Amino acid sequence: MKKTAIIITALIFCAVFQGCKKSDTPATAEYSSDLKQVTDVQSSIDEYKGENLLVVFWATWCPPCRKEIPHLNQLVSENESVSVLALSNEKPSTVVEFMQKNEMKYDVASVESIDLPAPFNQVNAIPTIFFISPDGEIKEKVVGGLDYESLKEKALN
Repeated sequence: MKKTAIIITALIFCAVFQGCKKSDTPATAEYSSDLKQVTDVQSSIDEYKGENLLVVFWATWCPPCRKEIPHLNQLVSENESVSVLALSNEKPSTVVEFMQKNEMKYDVASVESIDLPAPFNQVNAIPTIFFISPDGEIKEKVVGGLDYESLKEKALN
C-alpha cells in the first residue's frame, strides 16, 4: 500500500513538472488573438511586437507559478526591453482576487473563453513560458518554473 502511494506520488510529480523541456522548433508567433485583460481592457498581442516578450501560462493555484511571480516582477523591473504577458484560463474574478493580494508588475489576462492560435492553444502543463523575440519568432518554449537568472538569460538572448 505504501509503495503504491509512493509510485502514484512520483507519477503525479512527473506529470506536473514534465522535466522542464524546451522546444527545439522555432516558430513565428501569431499576433491576431485578442485578449481580455482582467482589468476589462481589450488588448491584442500585436501590442508587444518589437519587444522581448514572455508569454507565461499560469494559474493562481499552481505552486511553481506562484514561486515564479517575484522573478517575473524583477525581470520586468530591471529590463525595459522585456515584457511579460501572463495568461490564465481561470475566471477573471479569480485572477483579479489573486492580484489584489499578490503584486504582479506585468500584464495579466484571462483567456478562459478565448480560442488561442497555435502553438499557444497546445499548452498542457503549467507553468509554460514562450520566449518571443522582438520580430515575433518563438525562440523557446519552457515547461516548468524558472529562477530569475534563467528567465533573464532566455529573455534577452
